[in-house]
Amino acid sequence: MRRHFTHPATVISLLALLLAAGGPVYGAASRLLDGSRIAPRTIGTTQLKANAVTSAQVKNNSLALSDLTAATRSAIATTTIADGSVTAAKIASGAVVAPGATLPSGITLRGVLHVHSACNAGGCSMGAGTSESFGGYTFPNAPAAYVLEAGAAPTTQCPGSATNPQAASGSLCIYVRSTPAAGSQLLVYDESSSANAINYNVDSNVRTPSGTGGASPWGFGFAYSMPSGVSNVAQLHATWAATS
Repeated sequence: MRRHFTHPATVISLLALLLAAGGPVYGAASRLLDGSRIAPRTIGTTQLKANAVTSAQVKNNSLALSDLTAATRSAIATTTIADGSVTAAKIASGAVVAPGATLPSGITLRGVLHVHSACNAGGCSMGAGTSESFGGYTFPNAPAAYVLEAGAAPTTQCPGSATNPQAASGSLCIYVRSTPAAGSQLLVYDESSSANAINYNVDSNVRTPSGTGGASPWGFGFAYSMPSGVSNVAQLHATWAATS
């Protein structure tokens, strides 16, 4: 029987052919896509399968209002509460206070003061005043009154300013915006008892309290006076804040 042997050159040729054919397959397998091989911003909406990104793939609290479409933002802004959908059971205790009732602790009310009085050219002793209520509400206790001149630094009781009036709990803070004339007097008083007041002397920058202070549980009186001989107009602008 005659045997046939494959020539070594043939074997080498076949191996080379197999490697040439299998090389690309191996190369393709070794280059399977992963995150490190995708260039940033190369996949757009057209490359994503419909519903490929769901709520599960979105990190909580990662979307801002600017990430939403204009139509979605408009829909959110115009969402209304149906008539009758808010019942008494859904309102927290103390969230709504009826007019005339006593406010719970920690509620801040704010207002603006403007007192104005004219005088003739010869000068005279004059004064002007106003009365402020706490919006028809009553505080649990009469707040302690404080007067801060224009540009004064905030205090513990009055941590705000004339443009942003604030008051600590149990305090009434009056922030003067204009600069009163020399010799002027500012008076904050309890209208139910004039013995309770606080007098602020513009020249000496001294505040003199009397009685229990300058307010009642439901409001306060405010007066501005100028000395004799001052002509033209007496006027004062101020803002106030009071916290129950």
